[in-house]
Amino acid sequence: MKGTFTKLGLVLIVVLFFSSCKREESLTTDQNRIYSEYNYTYDANSNKTIAEAEFRIGNSTGKKLELSYPATVRFNGEALSWRRLAGNYSLTSYAAPGNGTFKYQDTDEQVYQNEASLQKSVELPFGLTSINKKSDFFLPWNGDPVKAGETIEVTIKAGTTKRFRANIVGSTYITLDRNSLIGLVPGQAKIEIERVQIMPIAQGTFAGGRMISTYKGRTINITITE
Repeated sequence: MKGTFTKLGLVLIVVLFFSSCKREESLTTDQNRIYSEYNYTYDANSNKTIAEAEFRIGNSTGKKLELSYPATVRFNGEALSWRRLAGNYSLTSYAAPGNGTFKYQDTDEQVYQNEASLQKSVELPFGLTSINKKSDFFLPWNGDPVKAGETIEVTIKAGTTKRFRANIVGSTYITLDRNSLIGLVPGQAKIEIERVQIMPIAQGTFAGGRMISTYKGRTINITITE
């Protein structure tokens, strides 16, 4: 009898586990409670543009949703593919990058359209070969100054990962402070830069949403010294 209860308990645990992992479908959700997030990214390293859409219940931290027929999401007329592990929709293009439009239709056949603009380019300066981890480093970039709603982010990978951000309007350089640099491991490293803009969407449900546009500059190899 004890063995029977043990087996039943294990079955119940397995059922509960898989039930908790299953993402909800949009058909069972109030369509006005669906929060939309759109990501439009250009990567200069691979020369590809990625359009992504993610839907959640209520807000940006709500449970992820898989769209139910007849709901669809498209970018410039092309359907985005559902990625189960990531819990979002994605479309990759190697064509010449440019602006585009996300078009989302919910199960009530209400349509929402939002324009996605390609971010202005940002690249690391030519001739950058090394950074001393024991000193503050003032790093200018090739590209426009920071605009409202934008952030310039620099990432250095050297044994560990350190990130630095500049979001003051008009900024033309980013400060890599030594208190953060000191944690890097001397030797070969990679440094990356990107420009990110986050704005509210123009068309959406009562739950709202946001548009994230990103330009990823070319990654370069440098040396961390001390």
